[in-house]
Amino acid sequence: RADYDKAVRKHTIDLLYVDGEHVGLIEIIRRSRHLLIENVVVAPGLQGRGHGRWLLAHAERLAASLGLSEMKLYTNKAFAANVELYRRFGYRVDREKAFMGGTTVYMSKRLISDAERVVQGQLDAYNARDIDAFMQWWADDCRYCEFPDRLLAAGAAEIRERHVVRFREPNLHGKLIDRMAVANVVVDREVVTRTFDDGPGEVDVVAMYEVTDGRIATACFKMGPPRLGRRGA
Repeated sequence: RADYDKAVRKHTIDLLYVDGEHVGLIEIIRRSRHLLIENVVVAPGLQGRGHGRWLLAHAERLAASLGLSEMKLYTNKAFAANVELYRRFGYRVDREKAFMGGTTVYMSKRLISDAERVVQGQLDAYNARDIDAFMQWWADDCRYCEFPDRLLAAGAAEIRERHVVRFREPNLHGKLIDRMAVANVVVDREVVTRTFDDGPGEVDVVAMYEVTDGRIATACFKMGPPRLGRRGA
């Protein structure tokens, strides 16, 4: 029942070719604040080879180039494999609605910014206690502060020295609770498990990062009182 003459005129329809063979397509509609995937199709004999995932990633790259921060799509609940694929690709179910004797599942995915990707990279390296991977996310002249303006470390060398010691703690882990990003500034709320002077425990932390040219230029932390004997991870 779809009006494909109208769709070709009004929507973006990108075709995927592999070695000259047409294997699939994706139909995309731009909204004011998100990109809607109307259709994603892979030829039946060529499914299971990653073409669908490539098309979804293509749509996300397009959304990022347009300055949009969210993807949306909908599918039939009866297509359980489709719902599972979208879940694995980071989509969440927003709502379900009865439609023409079936159920439509509405899903969405928030896209992370370049600044968020940098901050997440350093958090992953922090939790892995990998000092080399951790330091790649910090600018050479970065500043590391305690809120509001107490300087704890200046420059990558001092930050590295500080974290070489920190990474020796066997229970070290930062659990992300919430994240907000505005332009190149990312604010994280975390529960951090550590080994304090008085023993193991956890502490609430609010961290504000300023990212410049793909590296953390400044980081400022506000920490609550330690809770000994507690584990946040």
